[in-house]
Amino acid sequence: MRYDTFASALSAARAGLGILLGSLPLCQADLESGALIQMSTEVMPHHESYWLLASKERISRQRWEVLRETMAR
Repeated sequence: MRYDTFASALSAARAGLGILLGSLPLCQADLESGALIQMSTEVMPHHESYWLLASKERISRQRWEVLRETMAR
């Protein structure tokens, strides 16, 4: 099966429809709850970066820092 979004692939893995190759920080809550299990301790290095963008009018600096810290875990 192929999915066009990470969210769809994650939902399918939660439903037991296959294995997901995904970001550990984005799957952490599911791993901790037991909804997903980690198949290997091997981590694949990557060269890609993700950028979070928001206008100053939409998010305060304090909320931005909380978001940044949460994503860095």
